[in-house]
Amino acid sequence: MSSRDTIYDLFPGSMDNEQAEAADKKLFVEFFLHPMVDFLPTFGGEVMKENEELVESLRALGCLMRAKPKDPEVLMVSKLGRPVFKEMEFVRILKPGDRDTVVERPVEDEDKIRFDKKYRDFKEHRQEAAQGTLIDELPFLNSAQKEEYKFFNIRTVEHLAELSDGVSSKFPMSQQHKKRAQLYLDAAKEQAPRIAMADALKERDTVIAELQERLAKLEASKPEPVPPESKRR
Repeated sequence: MSSRDTIYDLFPGSMDNEQAEAADKKLFVEFFLHPMVDFLPTFGGEVMKENEELVESLRALGCLMRAKPKDPEVLMVSKLGRPVFKEMEFVRILKPGDRDTVVERPVEDEDKIRFDKKYRDFKEHRQEAAQGTLIDELPFLNSAQKEEYKFFNIRTVEHLAELSDGVSSKFPMSQQHKKRAQLYLDAAKEQAPRIAMADALKERDTVIAELQERLAKLEASKPEPVPPESKRR
C-alpha cells in the first residue's frame, strides 16, 4: 500500500513510522475530558468487597452498600438517586477540510505513543478529571449561568456546593446557587435510604418467588399416591 493511500489513516498500527510521522503532520488531533455515566452510583449494581479503592469512592459519593446474600465478598450497591458522571480521557482525530471523517473515542495506549507530544501537553495542562453530578442537571440554572460556571472550571453540582466565599463572590447570585446546589445533594442523600430499602424489598420478593417456584416444581415431581385398592391387588 502506498504512502498516498495511508497518509490519512486514522487508526494506529497500520502504517510504518515514516507514514505515521507524515500523517501526524496533517491530522488534527485533540485530547480532552469527556463525561461518561458512572453506572454503579447512578443505576446500582455489585462490586467485589476486595476492590477497596472503588468501594471507598462509592462511599464518598454517598452510596449505600450491603453484603450480597450467600456471598459476603460481594457488595450490592444501591443507586444514589441522582445521575453521576466520571470524566474520561478521549481523543478526537480528523482530517482538515473533511467533515465526514472524524474519530472520537476513549484514549487507547496506541494513541499515547503515536501522538506522544500532544498527549503529554494535554496531561500537563489539562484540568483535573471530575466525578459527580454535572452542573447541567440543575434546573434552577439557565444555560448562560451553566456555561459561565463551566468556563471557570465549576463543572459539577459538588463543585458549586463547595465554592468558597471568596470564589462565589465573583458570580452574581452564586450564594443562592450554592445553597440550592447543596439542597439538591441533600435531597438525593435523603432519598438514597428509601431507594436502598426498595431494592432490598424487591430482592426479597425475588427470592420468595424463586423459592415458591422451586417448591411448586418439587410438589409437581412427587409421584401420585397409590390407592389402597391397588395395594391389596
